[in-house]
Order: sequence, then structure tokens, then C-alpha cells
Amino acid sequence: MRGLYAAELMRVISAGTMILMKKEVLSLCVVVMTLLPLFVVTITTAGPPLRSDLVGHVHTTSREYVQDEVLVRFKPAARKDDMVMPDVAAATHSKIGATVVREFKEVPGLQLVKLPKGVTVPDAVAMYGQNPAVLYAEPNYIRHEDVIPNDPLFNLQWGLHNTGQVIRGVRGTPGADIKAPEAWDKVTGSRDVVVAVLDTGVDYNEPDLAPNIMRGYDFIMNNTNSMDRSGHGTHVAGIIAAAGNNGIGTSGVMWNAKILPLRFLGPSGGTVSDEIRAISYASSHGTNVINMSYGSPGYSQAEKDAIDNSRTLCICAAGNGGADNDKTPTYPGSYKSSNIIAVAATDQNDTLASFSNYGSDSVHVAAPGTNILSTNPPWTRLFRDPFNNFTAWNVQPPWNITTAHYASSPSSAMVSSPGGSKINASITLKNPIDLTNKCGTTLVFYARLNTTANHDLFYIEASRDGVTWDTVNGYSGDSNGWTILEFSLANYDNSPYLNIRFRLATDGSPGSSSVYIDDVNIAAFDPSSEQQNYIYLDGTSMATPYVSGLAGLVKAMNFSYSLIKIKDAILNNVDVEKSLSGKILTGGRINASKTISGIVPTAPPLSITALRLAPNHPQYFEWDVTNTGASDAWIAPYAIFYKQTAAAPGYARDGDAVARYVYDDTAGNWTAVHHYSGYDWFNALAGHTYHVYSDPVVPEGAKWTVYNVQLYYEGAFHGWLYPDWDKYATLR
Repeated sequence: MRGLYAAELMRVISAGTMILMKKEVLSLCVVVMTLLPLFVVTITTAGPPLRSDLVGHVHTTSREYVQDEVLVRFKPAARKDDMVMPDVAAATHSKIGATVVREFKEVPGLQLVKLPKGVTVPDAVAMYGQNPAVLYAEPNYIRHEDVIPNDPLFNLQWGLHNTGQVIRGVRGTPGADIKAPEAWDKVTGSRDVVVAVLDTGVDYNEPDLAPNIMRGYDFIMNNTNSMDRSGHGTHVAGIIAAAGNNGIGTSGVMWNAKILPLRFLGPSGGTVSDEIRAISYASSHGTNVINMSYGSPGYSQAEKDAIDNSRTLCICAAGNGGADNDKTPTYPGSYKSSNIIAVAATDQNDTLASFSNYGSDSVHVAAPGTNILSTNPPWTRLFRDPFNNFTAWNVQPPWNITTAHYASSPSSAMVSSPGGSKINASITLKNPIDLTNKCGTTLVFYARLNTTANHDLFYIEASRDGVTWDTVNGYSGDSNGWTILEFSLANYDNSPYLNIRFRLATDGSPGSSSVYIDDVNIAAFDPSSEQQNYIYLDGTSMATPYVSGLAGLVKAMNFSYSLIKIKDAILNNVDVEKSLSGKILTGGRINASKTISGIVPTAPPLSITALRLAPNHPQYFEWDVTNTGASDAWIAPYAIFYKQTAAAPGYARDGDAVARYVYDDTAGNWTAVHHYSGYDWFNALAGHTYHVYSDPVVPEGAKWTVYNVQLYYEGAFHGWLYPDWDKYATLR
């Protein structure tokens, strides 16, 4: 999902209005990224190049997709235990020469495959479609975040409480808001409610967000550092749940909640395959609501299947093209899925925003989406070069400017060898960068490689003195087009001198070789700054989190509400507006007070203490649970494990039933544990507290830790427990 902020990844809003507030000086820098593997022989592209400046609408009219990947789902007859039978897969893919990149357990029978050179995506889709074992095949579409950044604390948040105040020169209409203060009289949120933000990550160090942030995941870099390098996800998260009534900055729709940041949107957008992984992760981590402030054209059955199979309410942006989604759909918001709410944007006078998409059938509600003030990470862009010339570099020939291939405007890039000649040469920054008081330093640029694998090496190097150079990473092979490379330079944080060098090294083997680079960006956090930034943004991306926050308030008000009941409560209690009539399904803008007022408060049925290691027995863990409901209930816990190895870091969904022994602390006796359908169940009497001991059957072969324990209450998913030990306790 490729966004218009691509080459502006490390942007700082430098013109217009920015709200500045004092904050404490952070004492520690956070490592923002993990270095990619050194000497990767082949790079796979994230898709075709697309970028522009931060102006205009996000959506393009084309249906963008990864150029050498296809999503293929096999029919049930071709599956065994929800996995594709190897012989069927091999026979099917061999006809095209495709290789399997990933199989999705969350969507049985679905595989992501990589196409060989010379086979186009349309041709592959057509060929797969003729195979009787294939249910469907489709492109791996690119999705975009829906935001219109522009130049520009509670009294400025007109979307929550509109008094007719003037915001950026626009006077609003009193009452043209979601009626948040009236809803807050009844509920302000709950730490039992989890809202996943699938986006560009979230700045988890932001003081107004930190109390409400969970450990997340980065599906681009495949690690647990879900830091926001753009600002979009942080802005969205602040609208949902910036801590309220804490004397800092802005207030979210929810004052307290758990935000689960899942980064799958990068500088060039994000893929449906990574989005599916994020949706699955959110669902398996007890998420109640998923915020999806992104979209683009291109129907993806795999994306719809993942959303349909999730146990969550998905709040989707309608899009920013000013178009009728009934005629020109924007996905994922336009899917006919019962667990989707598509959101249009309104302005300070309850009028449909000029940029907002609409649709009397496909867009459900509207919410405030112009001049929206929210949190923004304090990124400072230290360097950018789009290569309209090479005056910022010391250049060794044959490196030169070229117009043959480029990734961003202007229409030029830097190439190592214009004629493909194999010559050892480099380009080096003329002026080193001062990183004093900076942290989380990150380097991002476009690259296009056509080199001989294992013979030609493209090095990215850094230096503290211009004499000794460290290898940040190295690549060899063919990137199959433009790709974005992103690296942490956190090892150089707070250094007064940083220099960067790009170098091609070759052994002179036969053939041609070339490396193109474009739009080099270096950015960092400035924790020594005494100012904290909040910025105004427009877009359906900003409207969407208002609805996500309201859905969270409904869940906090009555924990027994299903996702469909939450959706109905929101859609049936809007303020109908003339400007929205005939434009969106409900004809109205959300009203939090009206939505909440009809709900009977019900507390979560279980009161749970955090997981803890059993004393002197690190292979065991334990916790307490109280049935606070009015009746007896069956409870089933299930553990989710996390696998971390140097070779293959990542989240593992493997689990194990974990109620080995259960003691009724209230009655003073042991409680029977029943084993059924892969779960350990026990009957929790109303008002009783139970002590649960677990001796999990941890998978062999690697370092495994308990990531969380999910709880099922009367057969329905209730929530999760996280360990209260430092990070995750190792069980094996």
C-alpha cells in the first residue's frame, strides 16, 4: 500500500501552524530499527515505484500491486488440515514456475507465490484461474493510508467538542461534533479494551500515548519494534486513545485503552500479504477493534477473507478521492463484510469534507476529518537528496546522474555505472551530519540493483571520522526493479560526526553491473528538545479513529457486546445531517453520547491478575482469575508462544492448553479440569477466585517464551493476559 508520503518519510512539518508544548527531556535514546541481514544475495522488490510530494489526494486511479507476486487460494479438496497438499501445490505452481513465499494458516489454502521473470501478474492470475484446484488467484495489491497532510490542546479538538471555535481560520458550528464530553460522563475507556492500529507504527515514547501502548510488531522489518517513522500511525493512535485528563496535550476519544501498534505501512505503502499477517496477529492478541486508516482500489479476496475470518470489528477509511465508492470502490472499506464500518469525513460545520469519498451503500457513517489535532513524533529530517544533481556528494567516476531510471521526482537518480561497466567506485557525503542529542537515527532510500550475484557487492557504509568505515549492509544480485531500503544508524546516535558512503565493489567477472539510488533520507529523534509537537491533519484517516475510539467506548461500557452489537449501536445512533443524506448509508455523523446512553453497563466477567512465574520453578507459570459475573461460567485458557532466533525472528502462533491444575481459593479445594477439543476447561463458580497453575508443553528446538494467554469465557473469546515479568519469561 504505497502512500504519497513515500519520499517524505522523514518529514517535519516546517510551515504553517504547529502546536508546541513543554515536555520532559528524555534521558535515553531508543534503538528504532534492527539491521537487515548482511550480504543478502537477492533482494525482492516491494513493488513499482510511486511517490509524490505531500499534496493532493492519496489514491491513484491505477490498481497497484507487487509486480512479481500473486495470492493463490486452493479449493478445500486440495487441502489437508487447512494446509495445501504439497503435491497439489507443486504441480500447480510448476506450470508457471512460481515458488511459494508464505502460506496463511488464518486463511486456509491461501499461499503467496513469487513469479519467475517473464511472467506477468495478469498472465499468472489467468493461468491459475484455469486450474480446477484453485479457488481464486489475484494480485498482491498495494494499500495506501488515507491522509492529506498539510502545513500547519482540548479546546482545539473541535471533533470532540465543537463550541464554534476558530481552527486554522475556519469557524465551526457549535454542536457539530461527536458529543464526547457527554459520553465521558458515563465511560472514558477501559484497559480491558484493545484497539489495534494497522498503520505506519506508533511513537510509543510519546508521553500522551505511552500509558496506553502495548508491545506491537513490525511486519516490514519482522521484529517487535513498531516505532512510527512517518507520523501517520501516531496521529491516528492519538485520536483513538491519547491519555485523557492527564494534563498533557490532547485527549483521545478513549482516555484509557490498550493500543496495539502493528506496522505494515512503510515509506512506499504496504502489501496485502503483510496486512493479512497483521490482521491475524491482532485477532490472536485479543483485539476488539482494528483501525484501518488506509486503502486503495483493487479487490482482494484474500484481504476480505482475512477480515471475515478475524474476530474483530474493522473500522476502515472511505478514502480521500472525493469519489462515490458505490461506483469506484476503495478497499478494504468497500467490502460487503459484516464486521466492517466504512467512514467518511466531515468538516467543522457537519458538511461532507470536499476530499472525502462517499457511498450511499458502501460508506456507513461520517466522523470529523478536517483540521484534526493529534500527536506527532518529533522526527527531525537531517538530510535529503532527490538527486537532481550530485553537489552534496564526493563522486568517484563512473557514478553519475541518470534519467534512464528514477524512483521519485525530479526525473533523475544516481547510478554507479551508466554503461554497466564494472568499476570499483563510491559516492560519499561532502558534509558530515551532526547527531549530537539525536537518537533513533534512520537511513532510508530507493535502490535498484542489477549486479552479478556473489561477484558484485553494493555496500552501504557509515563512518565517525571519514577514515574508518563500517558496513551497515551489503547486497548482491538483482532487485527486480526499485525497492526501498531502510536501516538503523542508532549505533551513531549522539555522535558529532556521521558520514555515509555508497560503494560498488566488483571482482571484474563478465557481464554488466549497475546500482541506482534515489531520494536518500536521514532522520532522527531529538530527545533533548523542550518541545512536543502536535499537528493538524485532514483525511478520512483522521475520521476513522473517531469511530474506532467510539467502538472501544461501547466495549468498555458493556464487555458482553459482540462486534455486530457494537456496529449496530454506532450506526443506529448517528446525528442525521442534510449534507450526508443520500451520500452515506446512515446519512449521519457519529454521536458518542447517543450511542453510549442506550447501553446497560456491564463489567468484564473476569477479573484477572497478570501472569507470573511460579517461585523456584521457571518452567511453570501461574495466575489468579475471579468470575465476577452473576452466574457460573466455563473458562478455557490457551497459551500463545513466541519464538525468537537469530536466523528467523518472528511471532509463532503455536499454542497449548494451559490449565493444568486449578485451585478454588474461595471454597478451599481443587477444581476439576476437563480436556475437550484441544482446550482445558474448568467451571468457575460465580464470585469465586481460582488459582491456575500451568505446566505447558513447550515446543522443542528453539528458545520459546510465553507471549500471552488467551481466555475463553463460555466459549467466546474474552481477552488475554500478559506476563508481568521483564519482557518474556523463558520456559525452555
